[in-house]
Amino acid sequence: TMGKRLVWMGAVLLSALLYLFENNPGTLTMLVSVLVVPILGLLPLTGKNMSLEVSLNPATEKGTPAKGTLTVTNPGFLPKPRVGLSVSCRNLHTGEAVERQLELGLLPGQRKQVAFSFDCPHCGKIEMTVNRVTLSDVFGLFERRLPWGESKSFTVLPRLFALSVSLENSFMTMPDSNSYSPHKPGSDPGETFAIREYVSGDAIRSIHWKLSEKTDKTMVRQYGLPVVNEVALLLETAGAASAQEVDAVTEVFASLSAALSSKQTRHHIFWRDAKTDELRQFSITGGE
Repeated sequence: TMGKRLVWMGAVLLSALLYLFENNPGTLTMLVSVLVVPILGLLPLTGKNMSLEVSLNPATEKGTPAKGTLTVTNPGFLPKPRVGLSVSCRNLHTGEAVERQLELGLLPGQRKQVAFSFDCPHCGKIEMTVNRVTLSDVFGLFERRLPWGESKSFTVLPRLFALSVSLENSFMTMPDSNSYSPHKPGSDPGETFAIREYVSGDAIRSIHWKLSEKTDKTMVRQYGLPVVNEVALLLETAGAASAQEVDAVTEVFASLSAALSSKQTRHHIFWRDAKTDELRQFSITGGE
């Protein structure tokens, strides 16, 4: 833009010199045209601000381009001949970032969609931000930046692979535990897992006599299984030297969590927040 302004100022100066030495309608018309016409280009930079909407899929597979659309609307009565959009994507997990420049023109009252895509080679939470929106005249001499900063995020899912996990029963059960398994019965009479009809082989001491009298059926009480829910996984990527290493560690981490879930093993996962560096925690109770 600065280079174009210098050329324009040179053209104005040359036209003014020609008019001084050759004072005639031709040189006057040239001076007025060179001086006034570009200034008229400032008009599309005024008026109402545009509206901008970002549309993204909430999740995508790793290696698949993330696609979205920017919907830009010009609500004013003047055209916007050159609208520049600066869009960036940052992987909050690996730290990778890429920026893309988009440009379009809008007629008065026009609504236009611009499609874009970003390659996503590694898993993580991706933050997409419209960093700035600029309006320019036809000649590229003047520019107006609009205040913006809208962000949206989506997730690039890791690729899981099969893992064989084996936990000792002594590690998963504890007689003094206050927590009981919601999936398996046990032998602790202090907690009821379920009540069902008697089947051959059930212990006599497990018969629920009061309920059996009320229902005229022999009902038994299944005892609870005490569990110690202290299985925890920590995702530690501080020592990773590259985005590829962070990605690989994350896929092992997610696959291990999925393997524990497939065995109905409740567990906790821990990781550090990308923005605050605080330790975050989430309880995994199933595959979902």
